[in-house]
Amino acid sequence: MAFLYQIRTDGLAVQHWALGQKPLVIGRGDHADARVEDNTLSSSHFLILSQGADFYAMDLRSSNGTSVNGSRILSRKLQLGEVIHAGQSQFCFTDCPPSIFTNLSVLASVTTHPAQAIQTT
Repeated sequence: MAFLYQIRTDGLAVQHWALGQKPLVIGRGDHADARVEDNTLSSSHFLILSQGADFYAMDLRSSNGTSVNGSRILSRKLQLGEVIHAGQSQFCFTDCPPSIFTNLSVLASVTTHPAQAIQTT
């Protein structure tokens, strides 16, 4: 199972959502599936969508854009351990369950892709 974690700039997890077949809309609006308190996010900022075993991040024409690992995207297939930036918020896409994930440094020892470098800003 895959998860999306909202993370602070120090890497600590704030909240998380389990990802499945249903698309997940992230934003600050009341209609977002994953509501985040961030005035720089659009009401419906970006979407996580599954296609088979793969997950994609898609910007929803947000005002401030969405980036994955520092590269601005419109749509992108996600790899485990990647960090998504939207507004002033950041998120981590991983298969690490909530019982283990406490911060980004945990991923170095448990991710299925340990070679990926994860940096927080």
